Amino acid sequence: MESHPSVPAQPTVSEASASVAEDLPELYRDILDRVAGLERIGARAEAGKIRVRATRAYSNAWDESARRVLLGLLERAERTTAPPVRTRAWSFRRRSAVAR
Repeated sequence: MESHPSVPAQPTVSEASASVAEDLPELYRDILDRVAGLERIGARAEAGKIRVRATRAYSNAWDESARRVLLGLLERAERTTAPPVRTRAWSFRRRSAVAR
């Protein structure tokens, strides 16, 4: 008797939309937390832009497109709050008149 390898079932459309519906509130809360952080560091203009786009995406259809938009906004907020990366480079400093 031959056995056929079991193929994992593909999620149905209703399961996929249920997953998105579960993810969106958490993503939205995470974005609002990052927006609050941006406001604390004085980046109010960027915080406002992200909040408006997040609210628009969250208020429309809860689908994969909205999820992608919210993920992009979360990344944008994280990049904005991250400290700037300093590269190590040689600096040329002029010697003061006293040191010469």
